[in-house]
Amino acid sequence: MIEILNKILFTDFDETLLTTDKTIVKENYEAIESMLAQGNYLAYTTGRPLQGALKLIEQQKLPKKRCFLLCFQGCFVYDLEHDKVVDSSPMDTDKMLQLVQLLRDRNIYLEAFGKDKFYCFDFTEATKRYNGLTNEAYEVISDMDVLANQPIYKVMAIDFDDKAPLEQLKREAEEGAYPFDSFFSSDWFYEFCGKGQNKGTGLKALAEYLQIPIEHTVAVGDEENDLSMILAAGIGVSMCNGKDVVKRQADAITDADNNHGGVAETIHRFILGDEQ
Repeated sequence: MIEILNKILFTDFDETLLTTDKTIVKENYEAIESMLAQGNYLAYTTGRPLQGALKLIEQQKLPKKRCFLLCFQGCFVYDLEHDKVVDSSPMDTDKMLQLVQLLRDRNIYLEAFGKDKFYCFDFTEATKRYNGLTNEAYEVISDMDVLANQPIYKVMAIDFDDKAPLEQLKREAEEGAYPFDSFFSSDWFYEFCGKGQNKGTGLKALAEYLQIPIEHTVAVGDEENDLSMILAAGIGVSMCNGKDVVKRQADAITDADNNHGGVAETIHRFILGDEQ
């Protein structure tokens, strides 16, 4: 029997905790309630900005007691129960501005994420489509000084029509061209965060804050941007609907997908120890 108390579950939102239509199945709600009632902790981990993630948590009526939020790909750790920031790591301003200029020079649509909204230089079909998925606050700007004068937590390059420019960014990143952590968070989004800032470092920061050993942490996700926390956790779990690169490196793979309680399966197996 696995020890019940003092574990942390780190779960991604999209295509993991959330179904394809952005809801949560009953099995996941019930399993979350059970693990929290047993004295464990839950950390929602997402690339979404703070306000967008908070809005989602409210809309889905997700619990906040003994719960935390790792947003901006883990760069911002927030205590939902006590409404306070635990850890915050924005991008280096000068390097961020250089990246933004490079993307603009290549005519790659980008969004730069501050604490309360994202910024873009043009309202395009990509803006409309992204905002239709997330319904986040945004501002169209013309001056780079707007970005220079506040913390920016991530920059996201977006192309819904042609993945080639994003693949080129990935190849360049793998060759060491950029002083950032970067990864695909979906087929259309290639994201940049501060060097060493990702869901894995967010996991370690929260575990240290709660004084819980890493071996008592469990992380579950589906995308390339979830790999850092899956590898950092005591037990890293890939959703069965996850990308092959994630499934290859995870300790376990769920039988159920995101539409059928894969997170609940993870909780019962690795948090509560009563595998169903």
